Amino acid sequence: MSYELIDSEKLNQLILSIEVLNEQVRELSKKSKITEKKIYTNCEIRELLGVQDKLIRKYRDDGKLAYHKEGDKFWYTQEDIDQFLSHNHYEAYAYN
Repeated sequence: MSYELIDSEKLNQLILSIEVLNEQVRELSKKSKITEKKIYTNCEIRELLGVQDKLIRKYRDDGKLAYHKEGDKFWYTQEDIDQFLSHNHYEAYAYN
């Protein structure tokens, strides 16, 4: 195995290159998290919550379930569902 000495200027360039790569990885990771966000359709929400379309429509109309709409299509993010469930959550009281 052979070793090569590098001067401080080359070392600084190498460190700078590594820092630039790290920043690029962080940016790609952020973008990846955005695209990983799960989007649900009405059919998936119906199965997930175990309810009929009429009840989903009522939740939307009553402002209880947030949604995204394009034309006649409705989409729901995981954040929409989590917010709906947390606002309709009641603590158990039988064990207190």
